[in-house]
Amino acid sequence: MACARGCCPGPTGQRDHYRSVAVSAAATPTRRAEVNATVAMEKEWDKDHAAYRRLRKDGFQPRSSKGAAKVEARATTRAEVEGTPE
Repeated sequence: MACARGCCPGPTGQRDHYRSVAVSAAATPTRRAEVNATVAMEKEWDKDHAAYRRLRKDGFQPRSSKGAAKVEARATTRAEVEGTPE
């Protein structure tokens, strides 16, 4: 028996339909600031990790993946990328 709304295929039933509902933490007012900060931090990590992989592929050896996107955007010399004095 499918659910009453008809969106759940097969013999799931109404109970399983309601059990599948999930509420995001971003929808709760008391946790919204934490969630937004976490989402922003994860987006920054994604940018940094992608930049770190590109730098490593190009033969550079950055000191850390943290801040690699900014280093990639601003650095003009190998020493600036690798954090070593010239």
